[in-house]
Amino acid sequence: MWGSVGSWGSVGLRGSVTFRAATVVVMALVAPMLSSCGGEGGTQPTGTQVTGTQPTSSALGTVRGTSTVVDPAPALVATGVRTVRGTATAAILPSALDGLREYLKRVERADARLVAVASLVNKDTSASGIRLRRATRAAIVAITLDDVAKALPAGTGDDLLRRSLLVYSELVSRRAAYQGLLSVSPGADGTTVVARGTEGMTMVLACLANGARAGARFTGDLAALWAAAASARPFTVAAPSSRASGEILVRTGYIDGWNRCCAGCGGYVTDTLAPLVWAAKDFPSGEHIDGTVDGVGFEATYGAGTGWKIVIHAG
Repeated sequence: MWGSVGSWGSVGLRGSVTFRAATVVVMALVAPMLSSCGGEGGTQPTGTQVTGTQPTSSALGTVRGTSTVVDPAPALVATGVRTVRGTATAAILPSALDGLREYLKRVERADARLVAVASLVNKDTSASGIRLRRATRAAIVAITLDDVAKALPAGTGDDLLRRSLLVYSELVSRRAAYQGLLSVSPGADGTTVVARGTEGMTMVLACLANGARAGARFTGDLAALWAAAASARPFTVAAPSSRASGEILVRTGYIDGWNRCCAGCGGYVTDTLAPLVWAAKDFPSGEHIDGTVDGVGFEATYGAGTGWKIVIHAG
């Protein structure tokens, strides 16, 4: 499902990725761009399409199963000391954790905000349905994951990249799960009302279920990423002009598109690296691609001072 998803990038990168009809273009360092959707587009992506069951009435807006689960982001306890989620080990050795420190911090910050929003949504839920307050709606809208994607460095190696994109896709799915609720227009007083037993509630619950399923596995997957990074050798961050840096934009844009675009409301969690191939090709229609991600064509151009411009052809 594709459409306009906003802006994001990668640490040290300048560039763009945006979504438009039949094509996906991701803008990294500009304001969110509005564009039309090109329909479903593409094929079923590599990864896990999470649908699950609807959450219970006591957990309509939950993330990670219950809104009361709070897992504060741990800080590294000392520079140069290898740590796993805040606990220092005896080994004073550099590791890949140093290069992923900022990314992990932003991931956990986003997680905490999603948990807080889930609590607000639960408070706005009763036996009669959901009465989403103006403040709760604003809190949901304020959560963007641009800064998370910007902090994902290129050059980690495939295993850490796969683990990093897994937790990123879980965050995106959890945030996108509120799109069904946000699609319901608020009343004159700013309150969004969704009555139990209505078609609107069925849609809202189906979307929230996507977030609950992604959230249920998030803590374990994040802990696994921390452990893997702590035990891996340090890596050299790829240059902003490198293809590896461009691929970060392609991959995060692809994840975002399948979760959030054209009435999408989460459900796509990628636990594998989608095949990405650089192979230029021109078509009789005049279109050009520089490669494919999971079989979907993309254009990629780099300019000094402007960075990568990525266009993903969605259908």
